[in-house]
Amino acid sequence: MSVNLGIETEILARPRPTGVERALRLWLEGLAALPGVEVTAFSRKPVPGLPEGIRSRPAPSRLPLFLWREWALPRALSEEEIDVFLSPVTAFPLRSPVPAVATIHEIPWLEQAAPRPSRRERARVLLALKRADLVLAVSEATAARCRALAGKAGFEPRPIRVVPHGSRPPGFPGPVPPTASRKPLVLGISAARPRKNLPAWIQAFALAAGEIPEARFILVGPEGKERERLERIARESGATGKVFLPGYLPDSDVWDLLSRAAVLLHAPLSEGFGFPPLEALSLGCLPVLSRRGALPEICGEAALYAEEPLTAGSIARVLVRALRDPGLREKHLSQAPQVLSRRDPARAARSLLQACRDAAAPLSK
Repeated sequence: MSVNLGIETEILARPRPTGVERALRLWLEGLAALPGVEVTAFSRKPVPGLPEGIRSRPAPSRLPLFLWREWALPRALSEEEIDVFLSPVTAFPLRSPVPAVATIHEIPWLEQAAPRPSRRERARVLLALKRADLVLAVSEATAARCRALAGKAGFEPRPIRVVPHGSRPPGFPGPVPPTASRKPLVLGISAARPRKNLPAWIQAFALAAGEIPEARFILVGPEGKERERLERIARESGATGKVFLPGYLPDSDVWDLLSRAAVLLHAPLSEGFGFPPLEALSLGCLPVLSRRGALPEICGEAALYAEEPLTAGSIARVLVRALRDPGLREKHLSQAPQVLSRRDPARAARSLLQACRDAAAPLSK
């Protein structure tokens, strides 16, 4: 069955892409390569750099984004004779003229000590679970939290389909240096959001550096006032001169750091999927993770886990083990090929297309 699929691409206009934007681009690339599907990208302004085969359909409007979704977008979907609409986020037009698929990446506030959501954030998730024709969850962990939230709110959610993201290996030139010969360099990659738990990462590294004085930590991502706050935490933790916050870096620089780092530190309070650990595995860098959210589901035995990310000491103990023992790193990294093989972008695109076809099926009968 051929399908005319509409996808909102507004998030691709953001200046600092995160995992959600990365996932959307992989979706578009994968879908464009599949037979039997025509993909139209909807946005207020043209989005540069769309993959070949993706048709751009700007729907110009001065309306705020949430009003554009309710007024301009439904009209554009009708004009283009779209069969099913896919939102890469929770928000979608409630007055959609075609079946609508909403994507829920994570529900962080259900995790212990995670920050409470804004009213808008919570409302969007609940509306998706109540009103979307199909809900995409990017991991089994996220799907379980979707059902838990709906249960707490006292309703049966709309159909939920688990479609994990694919992950493309980093475009790193040349051979990857062996992990056993790497210096005790720790890398972190994250936006400065409360649920990412970045102060605890720095405090944990400071404790680890007390036992391994030559260790260094580079935390990529935080900028502005958040970077200043984290630099102050590093000073107060006694890690002056050992923690570096370069801000946002392009992918090529991040991949270069991953190819030289012994460990990726990624210990959030919540995680719906997690691209940095997969990129680390591709480049011989062992992830040290929290057990929160989908991280154990995604990385399995190819990572080490801190049992309690709220406690810097818990993270530090695992970090010290990983930095001191090259054999331990090699043992877990030997599982990386199996983990990465499950993240084939082409297979993810086929699963995504089938989910959209299933959402459109009731109207085709």
